[in-house]
Amino acid sequence: MTGPTGDQLALALGPYDNRKLFSDHFLRERLPTWPEFAAADPGSLLHDLAELWDRERSGLATANEAQTEERFIKPVLPEFRSSRR
Repeated sequence: MTGPTGDQLALALGPYDNRKLFSDHFLRERLPTWPEFAAADPGSLLHDLAELWDRERSGLATANEAQTEERFIKPVLPEFRSSRR
């Protein structure tokens, strides 16, 4: 099964670890039919998140909750909001 861009769906639904938050049926059969999902381009979001993680990883190992929120969570939230548009 592929999305409108050929390999996009393979990227979005490639190897994943479903811990039963959603059913496998939903992830494999229903979600790919949603226009919003098919139109999503997670590439730039994943790239930005990986860069932030690489920059902050070593410091987050010893960070407390407030530091983690400031250094990783708050910068990530706008990325997710903008990716939903």
